[in-house]
Amino acid sequence: MAFSAGVAGKDDHFICLCGDGELNEGSIWESLLLIRKFRLRNLTLIVDNNGSSTRAIDLGNVAQKLESFGLAVTAVDGHDVPQLRRALERCSLQSIPSAIVANTIKGYGSNVTKNNFAWHHRVPSARDIEDIRNGYYI
Repeated sequence: MAFSAGVAGKDDHFICLCGDGELNEGSIWESLLLIRKFRLRNLTLIVDNNGSSTRAIDLGNVAQKLESFGLAVTAVDGHDVPQLRRALERCSLQSIPSAIVANTIKGYGSNVTKNNFAWHHRVPSARDIEDIRNGYYI
């Protein structure tokens, strides 16, 4: 979409969201090569960097890897909405493709779900819902 908009001379800006776990897929890195090749400055990649990649291939410093693909990278606290908004505004002004590494905590906000990989596929029990509703928060 970003490529097509650029060819058509449109001023649209596209945002692509993926998790750090998805960065274990080769198609993501192939896409990054194309983003760089075609200088898609109308594209911003946001990576939810919550440690999911450690279950497969630990990527190390995600920001450095994205920079090596020619992206302008900003790292932010992914739970801080004003910080995210400012980063998005800066990205829309870049002359090169950009990325935001949003450092987050999986299941943030609840001790029931915090840093628990089971919540990728788990359905909350009645007790889980009760605990969350009764203030069992961080």
